[in-house]
Amino acid sequence: SVCICLNKEYQQRRLLDAMVVGLKINFNRFMDNSYCLRGSLKSLNAWDPDTSRPISDRNRFILQVKKNLFPPNNCEISLQEPCISFQYRTFGSTELSPSDVIDFPINKFPLWIEDRICSGGVDDALTIKVDQIEFNHLRERTAELLDYLNNGLPGKGMGATSKAAQTFCVDRIKRRSFLDFIVDNPQVFIPRSSSTASGGCLFSLGNVSIMSWFEEALAFSDESFGSIDLPLASGPPMDWWRILGVKLSLGISTEIDAGIVLPLNSNGFLEADITIRKPMYGKTAVIDGSVAPTRLRLKYREYKMLNL
Repeated sequence: SVCICLNKEYQQRRLLDAMVVGLKINFNRFMDNSYCLRGSLKSLNAWDPDTSRPISDRNRFILQVKKNLFPPNNCEISLQEPCISFQYRTFGSTELSPSDVIDFPINKFPLWIEDRICSGGVDDALTIKVDQIEFNHLRERTAELLDYLNNGLPGKGMGATSKAAQTFCVDRIKRRSFLDFIVDNPQVFIPRSSSTASGGCLFSLGNVSIMSWFEEALAFSDESFGSIDLPLASGPPMDWWRILGVKLSLGISTEIDAGIVLPLNSNGFLEADITIRKPMYGKTAVIDGSVAPTRLRLKYREYKMLNL
């Protein structure tokens, strides 16, 4: 197990304790210099150890990853199975046959990625699967954690983390990188107050799916998109488009008291399917998608309970 602590030494208090249990990493390198990195962990929990302010035991938990206890088709659940798993694979061959993909000593990728692997159109691929996550949101605590991660201690800014992430994203837009990220019913709980043991609002996001891939398209110049300055090359100018697809659903319920939970949106979940296209050389990102119509009736008591 691994324990992670975030401290504010100058205030002599701790913001967060996190415990990672059952971490496993497996690395394989292949003859074409490509490699596969697989990992998993059995549990992840983060809690608030700060005793200088009144917080109920329930609200001390900041983040919990829970095992799905209601699998489809009445399948048996093993608590030894990981709650978070990932696989990262690079590809050195220019073209692979379907049998090559099957013979890889690794877990299979989703079909939409395997089809591109067979045609040699993938540089690397990353898949991440996360069981149910519950995040406990207290406005002041969440803001302090975000400020800590963005800026760090005085004179010891952690902004380098943000800069490194930006550099990573800029580099990946130039590669044929594929991402498949699935979270099983993440939830955000907003308690009535930090000291209450019950009462609040629960936001359920359904099964969240995030996919990222690339497409090649003819570059063009248009007044609405701005001029695209491409490097000199023979043949028609091509532009790389990094695509991000997000699918999720939203449900809201209120917890009036322990064991009494009332759904707010009687018409069901709000369904959203959004795609964002970002060109490598162009300046304009394109966003399109659909959101299912829904109606939300919020009483004043329920609005106050949101505590945003």
